[in-house]
Amino acid sequence: MLEGFLQIAFAEEFDFEVARAYVANKIQNYTFYVTAVYIIAIFSIRAAMTNYKSFELKVPMALWNGYLAVFSVCGFYVTSERMISEIRQKGIIGSYAQPNKFFYGRSGYWAFMLMVSKTIELGDTFFLVFRKKPLIFLHWYHHVLTFNYAIWAYTEGQPFNMYIAWLNYGVHAVMYG
Repeated sequence: MLEGFLQIAFAEEFDFEVARAYVANKIQNYTFYVTAVYIIAIFSIRAAMTNYKSFELKVPMALWNGYLAVFSVCGFYVTSERMISEIRQKGIIGSYAQPNKFFYGRSGYWAFMLMVSKTIELGDTFFLVFRKKPLIFLHWYHHVLTFNYAIWAYTEGQPFNMYIAWLNYGVHAVMYG
């Protein structure tokens, strides 16, 4: 499974059809299990942490947030370019509803990486749990929902997902920055 990901992520030219098939055939079937493990893990660790002092984790959090901020700024830049191009060619409604080139080329690569990042971002919750911060329903539910939506929606290649990716990158660039 990792080999397929590496071939897509480091290909000389991004191929949406290869990425779409990889996600549909190798990734989608595991989202339920990843979600279950995530929920069990965060609540089990939170329960176990009642007997321990909280961890500081300032340096790891700074590195985590810094990486995700830079990643999100780069993704926002690339997706902005494609979105502006699509709006110029088709107008706002057309760019939202008509097939477009968002999932191909450079922006396609960043759409793929956004989908991948939803798995990585599940780690945000562990920073809360290990630091003994409140774990509100909205936080972990948001991660479960966006993780599953990103993976299941990716294979559809719907044009409106261009806006979702762009907004996600923009919000995360500010949030993690």
